[in-house]
Amino acid sequence: MATHDMARTWVELHVLSKDEPGAARQRHAAESVFRYFEDTYGILPDPKVVCILDGQDGWDLKRELGAENRGVNCLPRGRIYRSLPNYVRPLIGPVNPRTNEVTWPFEMVIYLHGTTCETEIGLSLCFAHELQHFIQYAQRRPLWALNVLLVELHNPDFHFWWDFPTEREARIVSKRLGLELFGKKAIDLYIKNQISAQVTDTDTRDWEFFSSIDLSTPYDLAIETMQLVESHRVELVRALEKFRGEAAFAGLGLERLIRGADVH
Repeated sequence: MATHDMARTWVELHVLSKDEPGAARQRHAAESVFRYFEDTYGILPDPKVVCILDGQDGWDLKRELGAENRGVNCLPRGRIYRSLPNYVRPLIGPVNPRTNEVTWPFEMVIYLHGTTCETEIGLSLCFAHELQHFIQYAQRRPLWALNVLLVELHNPDFHFWWDFPTEREARIVSKRLGLELFGKKAIDLYIKNQISAQVTDTDTRDWEFFSSIDLSTPYDLAIETMQLVESHRVELVRALEKFRGEAAFAGLGLERLIRGADVH
C-alpha cells in the first residue's frame, strides 16, 4: 500500500493505494481541489488538517454512519475517529520516535473511502464537501460549533443533514466546485447516476437535494445558523454542557451567542 504526502503548510495529504496510476489520478484530483480552496479562501497554516484518501472502504465507519457514507471530517480522538481504520491512525497521531509518545499535529481529519475515490468527480465533490467543513472550523468556528450543538439536539425538526446550515453550505460549495472543474453536463450526469443507484433512500434524497441547489441564490451561514439558534435556545444551553471541556469549543463565547448576541 503506497502513501504519498503533498507538502503544504495547512494540509497534509495521504493517498493510500496499491495502484500507482490510480493514486496519481487521485493526487491530481486532490491538487485541483486544494487550488480551488486556496484561490477562494485566505488559508492560514494553522490550524492544520490531515486528508486521507483510502485505497479501500472503512467498514467500521460505514457501519457507524451508514452504507451511503462516502467520507467524513472529524476531530482527532473523538467518537468518529475511533471508527476509522486502525492503519490510518499513525498518519493522524504519529508516534514520536524519541519519546515513544503520540503527537497530535492536526486539528481535523478528513477521510474518504476507497470507493469514493474511484472517479475523479466523486472524489472531488466529496473532498470539497469535507474541506468546506474544515474551512468552517478554521475560519468561522463559533458557527461551526453552534451547528455541532444543533446536530447534538437530535430534534425532530431536523429531518436531513442539509437541514443544518454548515451541511447545506458544504453541499453548495461542493456543487460550485464541481461545475467549475467538470462542467454542467458532466455533473448533471453524475448526479443522475447517483440518484439511479439508490444506495439508500436517504442517499437518493440527498442527491435530489444536491441537484436542486440553485447557486445563483446567496447563502449566508451566519444568518441561517442564528435563525435556528433562536428557535432552540433552551435546548442548546443544555447541549453545551456536554462540550465544556472540549478544546475546540473553548473561548468561543457560545453561551453568549446562544442567548442572543450577534455573530459574524
